[in-house]
Amino acid sequence: MKLKGLDETKKQYVWTCPVFDPKYKQDGLSCTEACHIQCCSGAQMGRTVRIQQTRSPQIDPEFPQHLPSFKTKYAERTAIERVNSQAKEWLSLKEGKSTS
Repeated sequence: MKLKGLDETKKQYVWTCPVFDPKYKQDGLSCTEACHIQCCSGAQMGRTVRIQQTRSPQIDPEFPQHLPSFKTKYAERTAIERVNSQAKEWLSLKEGKSTS
């Protein structure tokens, strides 16, 4: 299941099937017609699950870590952290190193 977002009015996280939802579709995932009818009752977007926000306190509602946008933003952060680390090394600013 892929996190689709937070329904603010009902305070529920909405999870969707990564096979049928075009926005969250993953290559290589498939579902047979029989399984789709049994599991999702043939719903066009596949199964959708709603979970109360209080049941998932580990998810940050401001920036949920399961959203694709989080993965993109986090990848940018790790790239910047590498640059910062290299700059500290180059300028001898790492803790424990003396410049004298």
